[in-house]
Amino acid sequence: MNLFQMEKLLMGLFVLAILFMLYRGIAAPLLDRLHHRKAPKVRAEAMSELQLQGVLYGTFISALNRDAFASLDSRIDYAGYRKVLKRQWAVTNHDSAIEALDNLACMTHSRYFDQMLQLNFSAYEKTIKKTVGQLDLTSCPYERPEEFTVYGWDVVRLSALAKWCFWLGYISEQELNGYFAVCIQLCNERGRDWDEFAYSYLLGRTMHGFKPRNLPKMMKMCLPNLKKYPFKETEKTV
Repeated sequence: MNLFQMEKLLMGLFVLAILFMLYRGIAAPLLDRLHHRKAPKVRAEAMSELQLQGVLYGTFISALNRDAFASLDSRIDYAGYRKVLKRQWAVTNHDSAIEALDNLACMTHSRYFDQMLQLNFSAYEKTIKKTVGQLDLTSCPYERPEEFTVYGWDVVRLSALAKWCFWLGYISEQELNGYFAVCIQLCNERGRDWDEFAYSYLLGRTMHGFKPRNLPKMMKMCLPNLKKYPFKETEKTV
């Protein structure tokens, strides 16, 4: 191969590299976005009462991801969410989505930590007091050790994950409504108000091993908006 032929080969490889970079940067994300836009859009004004109540319970996680408040509007980075669900939840299709959501609906994680609180309450007293301060609550929502529960840890994640799975087309709107109904039932049975719900979520998240970072500050910003809505479905006036 002479020098001229080598230059042509290198030039060809250079052009191919440029085209590949353009594809990865522009065409691939666009195709991915179009391919995974399977779920119908549900605008805020079209949401049912059940959907509004259900989506509110996922606010603390949704706010971290800058999702629209009290909305099912699916204007998101589909490729980014798909990667997160695959990496953090092992969710890649309908079956894996149902498995992950059912696990949350059964409150597997929160039941475990509720048992840990009952078995060794003194070991978590420092975390319990710290969580009250992080949310600027006047007092702990729970008075006796047997009252403590981190049900909010699973409910918040169930609401948010169900919404994301719906956005990506992994579950139907009917299935989404079913999981929202579970969130509503759990909060009706176990919860008190938005402050207690926030405390339960943050305590469970901390016990799971996550560092608070800026989450408490963000949660405090969300609470005034959440308190404009009833916490329990049974609190709604007819």
